[in-house]
Amino acid sequence: MDTKAIAETILEQLGGRQFLLMTGARNLFHSRIQGNPALTFALPIGDKKVRKMAVQLTCMDDYTMTAYDRMGNELERRETVYCDQLREVFHAITGLVPTLGTFRAPQTVNLDGDAE
Repeated sequence: MDTKAIAETILEQLGGRQFLLMTGARNLFHSRIQGNPALTFALPIGDKKVRKMAVQLTCMDDYTMTAYDRMGNELERRETVYCDQLREVFHAITGLVPTLGTFRAPQTVNLDGDAE
């Protein structure tokens, strides 16, 4: 698979068009970071100082998410993120909700098995 197809898949896993509308992500491009295919995009000013994010597919078939400030300094890096965790990790790093309706905040479960 080429980097463009992988970047498109990453975008779909983040939420596709809803992700773009809800977060204001722009300047999307596909690239290779340390030899691994990646999707990189800019974000508007939000609660946190994150202005740019890179989502990189690793050779272990998981993702590394890296957040940068406006000067390009790395703010946070999360490794070993699986495709079903991309939206939750994005929310944890940026404070932005990635999609409408399909994103659910993590629930706590008590010992009786009931969600709170």
